Amino acid sequence: MRIKTVLIMCSLVFIANVLLIPEVVWARATKTAVSGEMIQMGVGGPDKEWIAGNNNHRRGITEMGVVTGELEGTYSVVGNLHLNLSTGEGQSFGKLTIILTGNGLAGTFEGSYVGKLSDFGFSLTIWGVTQGEIPLN
Repeated sequence: MRIKTVLIMCSLVFIANVLLIPEVVWARATKTAVSGEMIQMGVGGPDKEWIAGNNNHRRGITEMGVVTGELEGTYSVVGNLHLNLSTGEGQSFGKLTIILTGNGLAGTFEGSYVGKLSDFGFSLTIWGVTQGEIPLN
């Protein structure tokens, strides 16, 4: 009789948990375009570097600096780079953290980036997660 009571109690607890657990909330990710400038204040690394043919490869480059524009604060990056030394074309990718402190924003942005180098110029696409008071809509 004791085993039957324990099984019934376990079943009741399971059913109660299923019924009382709040529904899963699904929210779509949003894209918010912002522009600004990242001003490099320091750079370290790379952890590893090699040249193959006319291409320079770097792994574990660290960089830190300030962000100005629509976003204000500081940033840090751990990145990787592939650069054609003749053309200035290449790619970069890595992890990025921005600590937001200005323009009414307070919080952090953590994510990843991919970058395109063209004629030794640089553009980034960044995605990630924000935390804090960051009303970018």
